[in-house]
Amino acid sequence: MILRIKILLLLVGLYCFPAFGQMQDYQFKRKLTGIDGIWNQIILPEALFENLQSGLNDIRIYGITSEKDTVEVPYLLQPLKGKRFERDVEFKIINTARNKEGYFFTLEVPSQDVINQIKLNFEQQNFDWRITLEGSQNQQEWFTITEDYRILSIVNEDTNYQFTKVNIPSAKFKFLRLLVNSEQKPLLAHAKLVFHDTLNSHYKTFQIKNFEVSEDEELHNTMVNIDLKHAVPVSFLKLSVINDFDYYRPVTIDYISDSIRTEKGMRYKFKTLFQGTISSLEKNEFKFKSSILKQLRITVFNLNNEPLNFGSAIVKGYEHQLVARFNGAASYYLVYGNLEALSPDYDIKNFRSKIPKELNLIDTGEEEIIIKNDIQKNTGLFKNKIWLWVIMVVIMVLLAWFSLKMLKTK
Repeated sequence: MILRIKILLLLVGLYCFPAFGQMQDYQFKRKLTGIDGIWNQIILPEALFENLQSGLNDIRIYGITSEKDTVEVPYLLQPLKGKRFERDVEFKIINTARNKEGYFFTLEVPSQDVINQIKLNFEQQNFDWRITLEGSQNQQEWFTITEDYRILSIVNEDTNYQFTKVNIPSAKFKFLRLLVNSEQKPLLAHAKLVFHDTLNSHYKTFQIKNFEVSEDEELHNTMVNIDLKHAVPVSFLKLSVINDFDYYRPVTIDYISDSIRTEKGMRYKFKTLFQGTISSLEKNEFKFKSSILKQLRITVFNLNNEPLNFGSAIVKGYEHQLVARFNGAASYYLVYGNLEALSPDYDIKNFRSKIPKELNLIDTGEEEIIIKNDIQKNTGLFKNKIWLWVIMVVIMVLLAWFSLKMLKTK
């Protein structure tokens, strides 16, 4: 009977070893302070992403109680993208006319809704027109909303490009008058009045360490290389072009996802974030899927045109928030840096409606390296689950054998 108890204690001990190693399986930690109540939020520091998996799977919150027990805190990871919405505004065309300035389309908006964009669709292709948009409450007094706004269509064997989206300051008028400065009658096939906005989005501008422009004369390409201070989650890029002539060219935005050292130097592996066009008609703001990166490469295909001159760039990404549920007094740490960690699965993802709207913000503290202690060095064997199961099976077999032997003796 004593032997059976010893074996059971050994079995319990095997289960306990991994508990000591929860935090020890990670490389970095940050002390969490300012916790108030059950629900709190953590804004992930910019420097933290450099030591995370690309999928952000290796984030954990652990607490050490006064009894030296380790507790894990459940959390939700939320990029602060905000909520984007778009609302169509009803209208009807009540008049079309022409004078020496061009062609007029008068629209009536029955509601009192605000608009900030007009989407135009013409039957014609290959045009280059300037438009003016005015607003009025009574069709007697007209106010200019935007003027000399360029819309363009290029359709040929190599290109199919339309820029007929008119972005305007938010406006609310009962009547709108659109002037198309064209000698050819515009055939307006369809128009849409829109109000769009994004609520509660939190962009963070990242520091650029190096901005370099070079020319590939053989391929007629302009290369823009951007190095950031840290590896961070990037989802927005704005390029400043200082040329005063019109341009429309293909562009590709890549980032360095991996590097290999060879005898001939470093070789880089690139992943594409965006493929499209860079144009003098648009703001040259590019949005793409958020990716953790440190180096960007922008390739502009000049074809037979002279190269563009780039002045600067703005790189942004969404802030990332952890919403965590704490329970009881403990010393809490944010830990990370484990390439083998899987994404956690917590119950709170199914009860989002119970999370308070207002959350206390926790201070994350400075980054510290987690020092591996002697206990962990001596228990590496038991971190492998296969070995753990083998040992458990052996123990169970021995336990059954001793039990049968004792019964036969009796």
